[in-house]
Amino acid sequence: MDTMHAPDDMPLSDTVFERTDRGRLVALKKDNGLSGEAQRLLLMMTGYTPLADLLALLEEDFSLQAMADMVDELLHHQLIQPVYALSCDGSRVHWFGAHGVPARPV
Repeated sequence: MDTMHAPDDMPLSDTVFERTDRGRLVALKKDNGLSGEAQRLLLMMTGYTPLADLLALLEEDFSLQAMADMVDELLHHQLIQPVYALSCDGSRVHWFGAHGVPARPV
């Protein structure tokens, strides 16, 4: 899975993620096998804030690759998923993308 882009070439930094049911359970466990940074990121993923804004709130200075690796780890373990919004006509669209128009690549 290419973690540098969300579906339809939306930049990873613009993507909004939410915890899955499994992610909500894992987030509450002390010894869940995640790094401290990945654990904090998982707790912050509530489905309302783009990834770039969440990462800016983390105190550590991460490289783009380190950030992508954390997201990849959470996606790999099915702890998070991209958020999709409903358009006015009821079809599913990306949170930040216009219906039928992919967001610009990084």
